[in-house]
Amino acid sequence: MKFKKLFLISIFVFVLLMANTVMTFAATYEWSLASVLPESHPVHSSLEFFAKRVN
Repeated sequence: MKFKKLFLISIFVFVLLMANTVMTFAATYEWSLASVLPESHPVHSSLEFFAKRVN
């Protein structure tokens, strides 16, 4: 019985640590717009427009 309780507590702590790690990575992720088109290209302005809408 003692082993089962210790096992459940260790699983719970492990899940909390993993959730904290995932949230930390998710919070630091930043999208960036990558395009090889010159700024004078009409599609470039469309990409900028949609990038602003996503953010």
